[in-house]
Amino acid sequence: MPPRVSAFPKCYLDEIAAARTMSVFEWVEMAKDLDADGLEMYEGFFTSLDSAYLEKLHDAIRTAGFEMPMLCCSPDFTNPSSDARKLAVEHEASMIRVARGLGGPRTVCCVLTGQRYPEVSREQGVEWVVEAITALLPVAREYEIVLGLENHYKDGFWRYPEFAQKQEVFLAVLNAIPEREYFGVQYDPSNAIVAGDHGVTGKGLNDYTAIFRILARHGYEGWISIEDGMNGMDEMAESLAFLRKMIATHYKG
Repeated sequence: MPPRVSAFPKCYLDEIAAARTMSVFEWVEMAKDLDADGLEMYEGFFTSLDSAYLEKLHDAIRTAGFEMPMLCCSPDFTNPSSDARKLAVEHEASMIRVARGLGGPRTVCCVLTGQRYPEVSREQGVEWVVEAITALLPVAREYEIVLGLENHYKDGFWRYPEFAQKQEVFLAVLNAIPEREYFGVQYDPSNAIVAGDHGVTGKGLNDYTAIFRILARHGYEGWISIEDGMNGMDEMAESLAFLRKMIATHYKG
């Protein structure tokens, strides 16, 4: 089965998650015209974690014809404060439960490592991150949710960039956690090249022909998502059309 595609409204991130001038329900309604199979969510989109609110959002996503393949979260496991790290683990655990409710089994709940605090060494940061993710794995197993470690640049509401932005730090964390059924990689090819906005998918620096050849050769059947459209829905639609074309080209038969 070829990969399915999903969309994330990066173009409306501030409106939905910060200014609150747009609701996540309005975004779901707007997305009806997009050629996507799923809509990703971000923890900052929610104005409540009450079951009634989440059930309403679940129903809205399904009624619009989508699935919810991934919940984007930004836990700060490298915070110098032990209390803050504990709260980050507790919050991520609650997001695992939300991901199950909105998306069902095998939904990905994204995890970051935390911010690159100047006073936290690489060794200490890796230790804290591994400790946090390891503590969350039993929750992930219980709810059948996959924790996806993203090679991120920086959460838009953070002060510092991602602790594991560099490949060697990212791999140090990944290799220290042997779990592969409920823990894996949420790979962003643009973040691997440059930190920042990357416009329309297919018009940047990524070699998408090579990327899709690799995915097809290894039989990848998961989700492929866009999080662009910084200039609006037309760009998002263009990016989705590009992904559909690449999938059709490399997943023949």
